[in-house]
Amino acid sequence: MNELRNLGSIQEAEAHLISKEVESVIREDLEGQLDYFAKRLKVDLTPLHESIPEITEAFQRRNILVHNNGIVNNIYLSRVDKSLVERYGLKAGSSVTVDFGYLRDAIECLFLVGTVVLQKCWRKWKDDSREAADRRIIDNTFDSLLEGRYLVTKRLAEFARSLSFASDSDTKIVVINHAIALKELEQTDDVENILSSQDWSACSLRFRIALHLLRDELLEVATLLPKAVAAGEVEQDHVLTWPLFKGFRQSPQYRVLSARLRRSVGGPLLNGDSLAFSPWAGAAAGAQVAG
Repeated sequence: MNELRNLGSIQEAEAHLISKEVESVIREDLEGQLDYFAKRLKVDLTPLHESIPEITEAFQRRNILVHNNGIVNNIYLSRVDKSLVERYGLKAGSSVTVDFGYLRDAIECLFLVGTVVLQKCWRKWKDDSREAADRRIIDNTFDSLLEGRYLVTKRLAEFARSLSFASDSDTKIVVINHAIALKELEQTDDVENILSSQDWSACSLRFRIALHLLRDELLEVATLLPKAVAAGEVEQDHVLTWPLFKGFRQSPQYRVLSARLRRSVGGPLLNGDSLAFSPWAGAAAGAQVAG
């Protein structure tokens, strides 16, 4: 109470109490921190179930590197999932290291866990800003696609599909980005299963193009793309940069379309049959839709 009396205002007292609470949580181990969110704050951490063994192993590896010269001890063996101990071929007395592949995987696991906790807390405590939360998770899936981190995209999208989005369009964007990742991972059967989970019957041109791209129906893409650009649903820059168009950019259909575009420069305004403006450059990127 003396501490509180010495504070100048209610706001300072509130900040002081929050700071002390944060410090107490930080001092907890991983299990204690997760329990704090789940039990004290009533945040549903069920989506973390798959990631907890991995992040626990990362924390325990950090501990033996810092405190035990990287030598595996019984504490590590008792707290780390046995399947991971076997994967890394470790036993008491083994020496652990951190190579690039391990560090990358650990960072990505931490990123996934942080994203899940952020999204769950955001949607629980700031429901009036759901659209901003939706945009953040969509940006996360899009950015990971751009960086070629397809496993991360897959796991992010699996989590995102358990969320309630403010618009049907945003739900479909997540499904498309999920399908792109699965296609890059060569999980072709899963691509169609994911796509069939949505009703696309009344979807816009950009989503129709996305479906054709994911199904390698490139002639249909070449037919619809000029119409979508004319309608303002797809911009030139999207074709150059979106992961969705990666395969199309390497196709004969794209080369033919680009050549036709170049010949039409200086011609009439864009219409459904031709692209009549400067070649794929110069337009500002639009929203990261169907990344």
